[in-house]
Amino acid sequence: MSSKVKPVHECQICFDTYEINKIKDLKCWSKDNDHIICKECFDKESNRRKEMGLQHPNECIICRPFQERIQQITIRPVNRVTITYDISARSAQDQSQRWYNCIMTIHACYIFIFLYIGLILNWHLYRIIFFFIKEGEYLDESISWNPLNIFCALIVDFCLFAGCSAMFKDDRHNSEYY
Repeated sequence: MSSKVKPVHECQICFDTYEINKIKDLKCWSKDNDHIICKECFDKESNRRKEMGLQHPNECIICRPFQERIQQITIRPVNRVTITYDISARSAQDQSQRWYNCIMTIHACYIFIFLYIGLILNWHLYRIIFFFIKEGEYLDESISWNPLNIFCALIVDFCLFAGCSAMFKDDRHNSEYY
């Protein structure tokens, strides 16, 4: 018994392996010319190129892919369109918008500064009142500008507001029955 070994090659397009008799012999102008394409892939691409109306549908698929053979077409528009743009109006609008944003940012900074100062002074007033109730004397300390004091002042303000609104609500409710 004798058996022959048939060489197998891989197609560079579909990456399947084929025997040497199912590989298309390509005639191309590359120096190394080791392009291996199966007959099925070559026939499919050749037919597609013929349907697209290319002048040379049977040239090497690897050396000259379809994208390189696109013909250039010059398009001449029939109607001329003129676009005018007033740069000075846009820059003035942009500048006024920037000024507006700058002024609003400055106003917001002032508002936050006044809120910070007001809430710190509010907390210091609460400390003076609590110290006077507890010790019977006035508080003789400097103002603490710690940002946490703002939250303490807000909590005390909320509690006072909730307590006062609850008292007035109950007071109005009881006065209706008398």
